[in-house]
Order: sequence, then C-alpha cells, then structure tokens
Amino acid sequence: MTECPNSTGKTNPPAPLGHPTTGIADALVADLRDLAGELAGQSFTTSSVSMLHRDLRLTVRSLLGFSITMTVLGPSASVAINVVEEPLDPTTAGDSLAIELPPRDPGMTASVAIYAAAEHGLDDLREDLSYALDLPVAALTISPSTQALILPGITGLDDFLQVHQALGVLLSRGHTHGSAGVELIRQAHGRPGGLVAAAQALLDGTTAVAHE
Repeated sequence: MTECPNSTGKTNPPAPLGHPTTGIADALVADLRDLAGELAGQSFTTSSVSMLHRDLRLTVRSLLGFSITMTVLGPSASVAINVVEEPLDPTTAGDSLAIELPPRDPGMTASVAIYAAAEHGLDDLREDLSYALDLPVAALTISPSTQALILPGITGLDDFLQVHQALGVLLSRGHTHGSAGVELIRQAHGRPGGLVAAAQALLDGTTAVAHE
C-alpha cells in the first residue's frame, strides 16, 4: 500500500483495507460536492441532503444531526441547511467535526458541521475523512462552545441565490469571476441592505431592460 502525505507535510499511514467507513467517507465527500454544485447552479433539491443524511446515519450510530453552511462574497449572503430532529445545542454534543470544502466558484465557501451524541462518536469518520480530503485529523475538529442553537430547516437560501444570480449577470457582461465580485461589493458599499440589496437592484435593472 502507498503512504500518502497530508497537508502538514507528514506522511499518513495507509488506510486499512476493508475499513468499514472508508467507502462511506468518499460517498460523503461526493454528497457534499453534489450539493455545492446544485447551490452554485441556483438550484436546490431535498434529495441531495437526504443522500447525505442517509450516508451519515450509516456511518455514525449516535448522529444528532448536521449543518451545512455556504456563503458567497462573505457571510451577508449565506445559506444554512440544518438537519436535526429538534433544536440542538452544540455544546451538549459528545463529539463534533467540521469540514471545509474546496470552493466550486471564486468567492464561495462551503462547510459542514456534524454532531454526535457519543463521546468520540466521530473518531472513525474523522480519520477516514482526513484521508479522503487530504487533511490532518486535527483540522476536522471544532469547538462547539462558540456555536449558536441549531434550529431545523433552511435559512438564507433566497438571499444566497439572489447574490449568485447577480454575479451571473455581471459575468454575462464580460466580468471575470474576480471582477464580478469586486463590482457587486462596490455597488453594495453604503447601500441600505448591503450586498443582497445591491444584487436585487442589479437584477431588477436587468429585468426592466428585458421588458423595454
């Protein structure tokens, strides 16, 4: 078996053959990237979240739930997808981990936080994900004491998609990904409502021109 270096420069020992969650870790990464792709494409389906939930339940026996957060051009336009059966205080979780996903588009970030009731309930998953994502195990650990109460449901999706759609309009006008973000931030400067309001104004102007 071939040893693989992690991002610390050290070499991880090879993952044991037949480890029960190795395949699931790869499936989880695929689930998360599929979801990120849907949101980047201005769409959202419950099936992608359901697949992630299914794979997590297969992996984590004491799963309490998980929270997906995506942002575009900063936290003012973010979507949180919380899959918990009831309001969850993260400080009561026995174990938790966080995963930062590689950005699909410039200016976008995506992460998922997973919570388990059992102490060390995510140790196996954390180890396998460190291989799948080429990250040190320590990078997948979070301190839940700074987290707010997690409520079931989805928040911020409309604002997130609106800003992303506005960036698409700027791209269609010849901007690069980088300059589109700079231009939208420029238009948001000093505007009540900030980035989301600037995106709405841009989209309203585009719609008005289309109807002239």
